[in-house]
Amino acid sequence: MSSSSSTPIDHVVAFTFRDDVTEEEVQKFVDGINSLIQCKGVLSVTAGKVLVEDYFESDRSQGVSYAIRVRLEDKDALKSYTFDEHHIKIGKECVVPILSPSKPPIVFDWEAPEVTK
Repeated sequence: MSSSSSTPIDHVVAFTFRDDVTEEEVQKFVDGINSLIQCKGVLSVTAGKVLVEDYFESDRSQGVSYAIRVRLEDKDALKSYTFDEHHIKIGKECVVPILSPSKPPIVFDWEAPEVTK
């Protein structure tokens, strides 16, 4: 871990896909996202389809299709990840082609000390 901060960072992105996206394109997206585990400073990666359940009072997804969370070692790891060649390649090859042209991804990061049971 870097000396500037020892607090892990959660990097979260919510994606809205094109209406005509195929299952194969979604699988390529998921496989690409999961491959981000190889980037320096990445501790864990998760990607999943956003849940919309009957018991929800409303569709709280706001049209979002999938979300990812990449847990990174610290702020320095976030900076490194941002410019990592593999990360950029996955974005260009697996993410950008299936995005909705009218809804850009929603991206946010936070310092995330973990509380466990």
